[in-house]
Amino acid sequence: MIKNVVCTLSDPNGNVLIRLNMIDNGISPDTTSGDGRYSAVINITNISCLLVGNYVLQYIAENNSGLFSNLISANIPVVNSNNLPPVISALHAPGTILVPATGSNTGVLSVFTNDPDGRCDINSVFFNSFRPDGTITNGSPFTMFDDGNISVHGDTTAGDGRFSLKIEISSAQTTLGYFKFNYQAQDNSNLLSNIIRDSINVIH
Repeated sequence: MIKNVVCTLSDPNGNVLIRLNMIDNGISPDTTSGDGRYSAVINITNISCLLVGNYVLQYIAENNSGLFSNLISANIPVVNSNNLPPVISALHAPGTILVPATGSNTGVLSVFTNDPDGRCDINSVFFNSFRPDGTITNGSPFTMFDDGNISVHGDTTAGDGRFSLKIEISSAQTTLGYFKFNYQAQDNSNLLSNIIRDSINVIH
């Protein structure tokens, strides 16, 4: 005897959004009681932000002995035909960083990022930096974070839309002058935001 049949819906990141017990009792959405066909309705209106990508439906049954059936999975691709790019604004960054005699000096770079399709549509926020001679610095692009990890990334509040990254200038720094920074964001459909351009003067 079948004890239950469960359906789960997971987003493209693998997070389970909905878990439902399916029914075979002839009550809508099920049409015929006891025919072995289990039914359920999934309502996505309570999902605050639909991600672009593949959602996964999974079905599994359990009998009264506690044994489980095979797992059936189905992908549901979600696209956004009216997708709009993210927007970045309100840059906070120091104008000057001093090369210390010993140790290092730090500065926190941060931008506010929003997306018309919902904050969950923001895939990444980053910057490229360029030396005074115009060459790109090693490690570019640098990923910025909205995780509230102030000690590592310099971000003060997780999930507030302000993405941050802490940079460090050590006493071993020999290149001086204006380093240029280009800030940008990308959404889950790979659309890029506007670019904010800025510079930081590294001095002795």
